[in-house]
Amino acid sequence: MTDTANLEDPLKNFSKKDLEYIGKVVARELNKEYWTFPDVASYFSYSANAVAVRDLVKDPTFPKPEIMFGTGHRRWHKRDVISWDDKRRLERSRLEMIASGKKS
Repeated sequence: MTDTANLEDPLKNFSKKDLEYIGKVVARELNKEYWTFPDVASYFSYSANAVAVRDLVKDPTFPKPEIMFGTGHRRWHKRDVISWDDKRRLERSRLEMIASGKKS
């Protein structure tokens, strides 16, 4: 049985205003449909300055960014990036199984 009082203790250190702010930030991030370059880098556990993430974005199979009207900034659709990564991981697993002699 879980003691809910222990789960709530960390929240006592925050004011109501702090909790509302944290909630808004979390909700905004969860609902973000388009990612900036730093968002893409973070998803792949890179810093935005990493050459590896720049190479990743240059990969011809990587989803193309959309250019935001008015600002001209590049944004990647979150769903496309995650789907691309899922396919890449599945293909890598399939190739590893073939290389090890296992059937898929």
